Amino acid sequence: METYNMGSIKKTRAVRWIGRGGVLTALLLSLTLRGAGAVAMGAPGVVATIDVGGSPFDVAVNPATDRAYVVHSDSVSVIDTGSNAVVATIDVGTNLSDVAVNPATDRAYVVNGPSDSVSVLDTHRNTVVATIRMGKSPDSIAVDQAAGRAYVTNVDSDSVSVIDTGRNTVVATIGVGKRPLGVAVNPTANRAYVTNVASNSVSVIDTRGNAVVATIGVGKSPYNVAVNPATDRAYVANNDDKNVSVIDTRSNAVVATIGVGDSPYDVAVNPATDRAYVVNYDSNSVSVLNISRNADLDTHRHAHLRRSAPR
Repeated sequence: METYNMGSIKKTRAVRWIGRGGVLTALLLSLTLRGAGAVAMGAPGVVATIDVGGSPFDVAVNPATDRAYVVHSDSVSVIDTGSNAVVATIDVGTNLSDVAVNPATDRAYVVNGPSDSVSVLDTHRNTVVATIRMGKSPDSIAVDQAAGRAYVTNVDSDSVSVIDTGRNTVVATIGVGKRPLGVAVNPTANRAYVTNVASNSVSVIDTRGNAVVATIGVGKSPYNVAVNPATDRAYVANNDDKNVSVIDTRSNAVVATIGVGDSPYDVAVNPATDRAYVVNYDSNSVSVLNISRNADLDTHRHAHLRRSAPR
C-alpha cells in the first residue's frame, strides 16, 4: 500500500478513501434509495451490494444518466444505478485518488496523484479523452457545473489548479495554504473552499477572479469541507481535533465547533433534510449533525451510525 507524507499527517491512501468511498457514500446512497422516510424510521439499511473488485475507494454519481463511477487504484468501474450492475471498466492510470462528474458536459474527472494529472472521461463512450497536467501530488477535485470549471488541490505545490472543462486546459493556478487537501464549491456565491492540512486553515477563493479573498483558521489538520449554499454555511472536518468547524460563509468566520468521533475524515451535506454526515475513521462511525438554522450553534444535536471495525 502506497503512503503519502503530508507534513503533520502520514497515512496510507486507504485511510482517506475508505472513509470517502466506503462508509460515507454507502450511507448517503442508502438514504437516497430508501427515500426521506428512511431518516424518520431510524438507521438506514443496505439496499444493494455490487461487486466491483479491485479495492474501490471513491465514487461519484451522475443522476442525469443513472451512472456511478467507482475509482480503483488504476481503473474506474461504471455502474448502472438502475440495475445496480457494472456496465463498463475504464483503464485510466495508476494510484488514482478522486473522481467528480459534470452532468452538463457528460464528463468525469479522475485525479492521478503520482502522475500529477487529471484524466477526463467521456461518460457516453466510457473512454479517456484527455489528460491534463496539474501541480505536484494532486488530490481532490470539485466541479462548478454552471461556470464550466473544476478545482484541483495540489498537495505538494500548495496550490489549486483551475480547469476550463470546455477546453480541458488549466486556466489558473492559485496559491493557498500548506498541504491543501479537500475542496468544495459554492456556485451561487462564486466561492471555492480549500482545506490546508498543515496550515490548520481554509482558503476562500473568489472563483470569478481566481484569487484567495480570505483565510480562516479552523481546527488541527482539516481534511475535508462541504458547503450548504442554502444556509451560507461550510463544514470542515478537523482530523486531529475530533470536531467540525462551522463557517459562516458570508462573514468568513467560524461560528461553532461541533465535537464528533475520532479522526473525522470527510463530511457531506444534505440541504433537503438539514443534516450533515461526518465520517469518523478511527471510531468506525458516521456522525449525523442537525444543521438547520434553528439549531443551537453551540449544541448541535448529533447521532452516531456505527459499522464494524475494519478487518
